[in-house]
Amino acid sequence: MAGTGASLCGLPLAAGAGPRIVTLEAALTQTALMLSVVPLATTGTDFYRSFVIAPTLPPEVRDVGTRAEPNVEFLMELAPEIVFYSPEYGPLSASLSARLNTQAVPIYVPGRPDHFQGALAATGTMGERLGRTELARRRIAEADGDLRAMGDALRSAGIRSVCPVSFLSSRHVRLYTRASLFGGALVAAGIENAAQQSANRWGFADVGMAALAGIQADLFVHIGPLPPRAETSPVWNALPFVREHRLVAVPTIWMFGGLPSATRFATALTAAVKATNARP
Repeated sequence: MAGTGASLCGLPLAAGAGPRIVTLEAALTQTALMLSVVPLATTGTDFYRSFVIAPTLPPEVRDVGTRAEPNVEFLMELAPEIVFYSPEYGPLSASLSARLNTQAVPIYVPGRPDHFQGALAATGTMGERLGRTELARRRIAEADGDLRAMGDALRSAGIRSVCPVSFLSSRHVRLYTRASLFGGALVAAGIENAAQQSANRWGFADVGMAALAGIQADLFVHIGPLPPRAETSPVWNALPFVREHRLVAVPTIWMFGGLPSATRFATALTAAVKATNARP
């Protein structure tokens, strides 16, 4: 996504740049960084750098513990102006909510048509609270451009429907339905999400690999590198879309993320489709 790294518009950011905040969940950390605000601290910094990846978390951002049990004493020492948290993971401890200024920013709310809409709403909410309203609007407009580019690239390749999937084990896969962050991004780009299974509150369904044979999609996209076991799995290699080369893989992208994860999915899928079409 354009402009969502730790260096935005060519200007390096440092922890505490802008309002003094702490984020207690990765999607909110992503969103803050996208809005040119680097948290003083967040939860699970090593996890973020390994699995969430983008926007880049500056090295000076402190680790405040786990999402379920952040270090309240350390938070008090940091004295943030706002502590942002995701209510879908449960309420904050009474000790934390009584002693610090906190704000809930929901993304994965049951009842929304898809969680991409939640990511958009969270961007607007945090932008307003952080005094970054205009920047939030620009980031949303950039995301819209990334989604339109994805839709155009897919349609130019004759692709009208996509099934996002990832391996769980040698026999099971995860399908990202319309309600998921990735599924919602596809729909926003005017592309049908072919994964129509019933999903959990996060928008995905875990199914046996053989279930993929019944899904009609122009393209399957595997989120994360294909594992070595795919090459030796007779079930996987017998699937029609594998035999017919209607499959691309994109890098690992955090499925519980905010707007940066959705746009990273869009730009990665655009690049994969263009690269496939460019091959002789």
